[in-house]
Amino acid sequence: MSSSNKPHLWHGRAQEPGFFRAEFTMEFEDMYAMRRLRSSRTTFGLYAAYVLLPVFFIAPAFAYGPWQRGDIGLAAAIVVGSVLAGGVVAALTYRPARSLVRGFWRGFFQSRVMIDRPVTMLLDRDGYDIASGNFTARVAWDGVVDIKEDVERYYFLYEENYAHTLPKRCFDQAARSELAVALKEWTGFETGRGLPFPKPAAAGQRL
Repeated sequence: MSSSNKPHLWHGRAQEPGFFRAEFTMEFEDMYAMRRLRSSRTTFGLYAAYVLLPVFFIAPAFAYGPWQRGDIGLAAAIVVGSVLAGGVVAALTYRPARSLVRGFWRGFFQSRVMIDRPVTMLLDRDGYDIASGNFTARVAWDGVVDIKEDVERYYFLYEENYAHTLPKRCFDQAARSELAVALKEWTGFETGRGLPFPKPAAAGQRL
């Protein structure tokens, strides 16, 4: 994307009362955060459970012979050692697996021109307009089923599995406070509730 096509960040609010304008570039983290908003999070504990699941079936099979011969110590060692080995494998592969997942989604988003694109959003008491390239839409607040928020973004869920995101980096601190008050007044949704994950950009603990 050329520098002439890359939008600047518009800090603050527009001159008209009750009117907010945001111009930003949709980044990978923005799209990835929306994907995780719609899907379950794979924590390390859950990932380790996936890795260990086959161990609980395989280890007893190897331990059965020693146990049948009366060698309880060896059978127990096989089971315990298999579980420990599975835990080590999970710890060693979790980070690379997470990187592979993020790499897949980065390629997916890039192939569909869903990231590194300019976006403009205009918000008022009736709803918001969003425009990006040839795409434009007007969404009324009564068509928004929920508003979620984390440290970096707002998410406007206009259907059960679809959302538009508004990065808070588009506004200075004063404008962020004004926007939070306006959204509560316009929509009735209580912002600031947070999400199960506190900061999408910090993806160190989730796939």
